[in-house]
Amino acid sequence: GQDDSDPLVLADRFFQAGNEPQAFDLLLSLIAKSADEERDGYRERLLELFRLSRNPDAVKLARQRLSRLLF
Repeated sequence: GQDDSDPLVLADRFFQAGNEPQAFDLLLSLIAKSADEERDGYRERLLELFRLSRNPDAVKLARQRLSRLLF
């Protein structure tokens, strides 16, 4: 639901407000500290936002950080 304590809702709000780097940072920090089964959901959302993004530089940086986190 639209619950402020839900980090995915918060990430979407940042993204829709045009603050894409903050949305990416939030999801990356969640991925960094989550268990595997949660992590997949956050990663899916992050990749979805990459596709919707109009900020290629932010996407590039976030992708680099994501690959460092996962490998």
